[in-house]
Amino acid sequence: MIKIPEKIKIAIYECAEFNEQAKLREREIAKWMKEMKITEETATHPTRDMDDSFIDYCQMTNNPQSFIDEVENL
Repeated sequence: MIKIPEKIKIAIYECAEFNEQAKLREREIAKWMKEMKITEETATHPTRDMDDSFIDYCQMTNNPQSFIDEVENL
């Protein structure tokens, strides 16, 4: 049987908690983008897919300021 160190147990719980918080924030952002008509289906510019940009900047590269700048420059 493997004994998990307390530090790792805490990290596991925090990971789950932060993941849930991130999902809630993502839904909040997606709702706002839809209301502002800047999602993939309703983009204000036909070549911009802000849903993909959100994923690229915020989830894949951890670069939220670039996403903010891109949205503010629409």
